[in-house]
Amino acid sequence: MISTQIFQTLAASAVGLRTPYPIRDAGVVADALPPHLLPEGFDRNVASFPLTYLDSTASTKMIRPVRETLEAALAHYANSHSVTHGPARISTHAFEKAHETVMGFVNAPKTHAAVFVGNGTTGAVNRLARILFSDGRRGGRDTVIFSGMEHHANILPWLKHAPYALGVPVDPSTGTLSLERVEESLKSRRHRTRLLAVTNISNVTGIVNDVAALTRLAHEYGAEIFVDAAQTAAHKAIDMAANQIDYLAFSGHKVYAPGSPGVLILPESASPRVPDEMGGGIVLSVNLDNYLLSDRLPDREEAGTPNILGAVLLARALKTLQGIGMEAVWAHEAELTRQLLAGLGVFEEITVYGDTNFDRTPRAGVVSFDVKGLHHAIVGQALADYFNIAVRNECFCAHPYVKALKGVTREELEAFEAAVQQGDHSGTPGMVRASLGIYTTEDDIERFHAAIDWVVANAERLRSEYEVNRDGVAIRRDGWRIDPESFGIL
Repeated sequence: MISTQIFQTLAASAVGLRTPYPIRDAGVVADALPPHLLPEGFDRNVASFPLTYLDSTASTKMIRPVRETLEAALAHYANSHSVTHGPARISTHAFEKAHETVMGFVNAPKTHAAVFVGNGTTGAVNRLARILFSDGRRGGRDTVIFSGMEHHANILPWLKHAPYALGVPVDPSTGTLSLERVEESLKSRRHRTRLLAVTNISNVTGIVNDVAALTRLAHEYGAEIFVDAAQTAAHKAIDMAANQIDYLAFSGHKVYAPGSPGVLILPESASPRVPDEMGGGIVLSVNLDNYLLSDRLPDREEAGTPNILGAVLLARALKTLQGIGMEAVWAHEAELTRQLLAGLGVFEEITVYGDTNFDRTPRAGVVSFDVKGLHHAIVGQALADYFNIAVRNECFCAHPYVKALKGVTREELEAFEAAVQQGDHSGTPGMVRASLGIYTTEDDIERFHAAIDWVVANAERLRSEYEVNRDGVAIRRDGWRIDPESFGIL
């Protein structure tokens, strides 16, 4: 196994990973954290504390190799699709290499192409939905089946574009997707299912679906499969060819390359003769009354000036992960996830969602939980205000899954939806999510556990210090809050 030194090096050099931000009361930090988790010379009267970043499921920080590539690429930046002058030739070459790197990283079949899409996995799924259903029902196959643990990005495009979309509920007690229930749905739409759309790793619980088994099921019933790998690419090896995956997408901003595009990998035969978007770069000739389209992919699906820098940064991030080895990345994060879950398991006041038995249910470094008696917004805000620990709260753009895990009743759902239609989001059902990255350390986990211990012990105090407003945001009654304008970004 690779030495932990590489992970420590990445943690030490990731951009913004340890940035000090203002905290409400340094005395709380001094009393709650063991001395070895405090910066050298820490003073109870200081006004800031280094960041502990446990929000990598939403977006990852930039690692040093990516930052170095950014600086190198900027020095030679020019628009692509030209090989005349030096900068254009270099940028075009790098952009083409980025496509090759993506294809190699997921072991895509030679029959496929990688297309960069502007707004992440969401854009990729929307693009695929339009491609698959722009010409009608495709021989009567009008149905998309998706799971109840999907991110909204893998639900809403199908509800909009597919003539018929069917969601498969999860087991709310374990948070898992049953292969038997998936097969029942495929049987119920036999000869009608065009696509089975599933996530590989949940962005709520980190539970890993058996993509190989799901692919076999889809193909057995004459359907294709789309895999949302947004939470997979940074954590676990992907092998499209071995698992016979038809379509796959992921996002660069979740793979240590902020500002990078999403990627859609699809069979070249699936790209329509007239592409989804029209513009420069996709044609051989244009006249005032007609045009001649290119047959070349990915060019035909990438109209206009692409996000050249973002694509190159994503490629560097993927090469870095390949250099480490995805098995080593998975093992490193699995050990930290076990530590994270073990530390939360000692609190009777905490509910962790999804099966926590690793032998029975594999999980990535994503853990969602509740603290009894505290609104999820208050827990997340208190961790930030007092300890500069970044977590996320609410529904994580996965409403059906969160509602199922929390056992939201029909009456509760109706009351919630009536309230939000009136602009009151304070009762939004939700959780708190801590998520790990390649740069997460054991000290981060220990610091988080100590902070949670303080939150649990001070629940009554926090209820008196915070209120949840109509936007669903926890606000301190004394008015203290970080002022983003003070950081002078724009």
